[in-house]
Amino acid sequence: MNLEELAQALKDGKISLTEWQAAMREYLKQQYTVATMLAKGGAENVTPSDWGYMGSLLKKQYGYLDGFAQDIANNPKAWLTGRLDVRMNMYKESAYAAYEDINRREMTNVGMDEERRLLGEADHCPDCLYEFKRGWQPIGTLAAIGDSVCTTNCKCTF
Repeated sequence: MNLEELAQALKDGKISLTEWQAAMREYLKQQYTVATMLAKGGAENVTPSDWGYMGSLLKKQYGYLDGFAQDIANNPKAWLTGRLDVRMNMYKESAYAAYEDINRREMTNVGMDEERRLLGEADHCPDCLYEFKRGWQPIGTLAAIGDSVCTTNCKCTF
């Protein structure tokens, strides 16, 4: 089931909030698994340490998801609208930020010591423009993809 179908099933009462949350967790796990394999150049290159790192990123998203589910439970009338779809899409987009995070970690692991932000095709927030203008910096000193005003809408890369 894709995110649009999942959102509609919740809105239509075909699944419970608990079922929706479980499906969202599974969706995130699949997306983060793919992001990890892509960043590492294939499943055969992913180490146990990489899986653990991915798990830490995923755990953070699960925390956000738990809060989102609580928001829906507290005020379903406000959320079971198009607003639900917009926020759910942020979780889908978070996998891109995870990919960039894992890729950044991989750059460090192979001995690279500098990075620069490249602007992707998007309307850029002031934070991304600022980070881009900083040019080459030691790895880890630029703001992470997704840690800007544009959050998961960021399409920048390192």
